[in-house]
Amino acid sequence: MFNVVKKDQEKIAIGLLSYLPRFRKFEHAQREFAWYEANPQERQLLLWRNNDTNHFSAIVGIEFAYGNVVVCLLAFGADVPKKARRKHMIEIFDALQQTYHDQVILGTFRTQRLITKWQRETHG
Repeated sequence: MFNVVKKDQEKIAIGLLSYLPRFRKFEHAQREFAWYEANPQERQLLLWRNNDTNHFSAIVGIEFAYGNVVVCLLAFGADVPKKARRKHMIEIFDALQQTYHDQVILGTFRTQRLITKWQRETHG
C-alpha cells in the first residue's frame, strides 16, 4: 500500500532514501526530499507499507511526464531481506500500475532495468 510522503514523514523518507548509495550523506537525501516536495503535481515520493510487517519498508520516487509515470528511484529499508526484494518490487510496480492504470510505467537510466524485469515477469 502506498502513502504519499507527508511533511511529518520526512525522517522516514530520508531514512529510506539513505539506503541508496547516492543519498548516503544526509544532505544529499535531504536535498532529494526537498526536490520532490517542491513540485508535488509533477513528482511524488511514495512510502510502501509492507503488508506482512505493517511498516514502511520502501520508498518510490515517481515523476509524471507526458501521460506516463516515470519511476526515478526505489529503495528498500534494511528490514527487507535481499531475497525478498524481488517479490516486493513486483508488488510495488503492480500497485503503481493499478493506481495509475491509464498511464504507462517507465523507468530512468537507473530504474529501467527493474521495470523491464517486472514487465517480463508479469506480462511475459
